[in-house]
Amino acid sequence: MKHLLLSSLQLGQLLKSARKRMPLNQHELGARVGLSQARISQMESGNPTPSRLTSY
Repeated sequence: MKHLLLSSLQLGQLLKSARKRMPLNQHELGARVGLSQARISQMESGNPTPSRLTSY
């Protein structure tokens, strides 16, 4: 395995980096994957447990 994720913060950083390369904003990414913009923001900031997942 090339990259070992050690924390939810690292996963969030990878998600944000990939999203910006696409380029998509949080709302656009959320719409593509069925999550709210708020949840994408939480994930990017390293929040590991959602209070609830909001789908479209």
